[in-house]
Amino acid sequence: MRALVALLVLTLAAAPAHAALLTVPDDMPDLAGVAATMAELMVDAGLVLKKSSEDSYTVEAKNLHCDFYSRAALDPASPVAGLPSGQCRIDADNQKDTKTGKPFPEAHALTDLFSSVQNSAAGQAVKLHLMDCAMGGYCGLYAQLVRCTVNTSVRTLDTGGRWICIFVDGQ
Repeated sequence: MRALVALLVLTLAAAPAHAALLTVPDDMPDLAGVAATMAELMVDAGLVLKKSSEDSYTVEAKNLHCDFYSRAALDPASPVAGLPSGQCRIDADNQKDTKTGKPFPEAHALTDLFSSVQNSAAGQAVKLHLMDCAMGGYCGLYAQLVRCTVNTSVRTLDTGGRWICIFVDGQ
């Protein structure tokens, strides 16, 4: 019996933590416009909007990984010193400098967007962890899933309720 309890404890300790999930409607006060921007980025990247119900379409990105380098530590004589570099991929491994998956454009826009979501009051409340930065100017971004839905029954584009996105961090 003790061996079984010990095995159970070791199994639970070795299991990955549960992912945090945050639902962001386009009219959330501190994240207004984020859902529409995220949907825009995914559609512009070539991801397909799929009909999910009579008045709803969904677009999603799975295993979205980005690598960012600040380049702040470069010699000031270098023309790229201080100009951040970023590359993103979908369906990618969550590993630094991964080449798996397919390229996803708009790395800099994603950095700003994910930073806003992670650092929002709602993101902090659910302990959403989309980005991690290390010494040396490297930041990694990873979302296990980003799913955005557009509700086409909402005919006005500026009153809210048309877009909603779900961010899952994969931690």
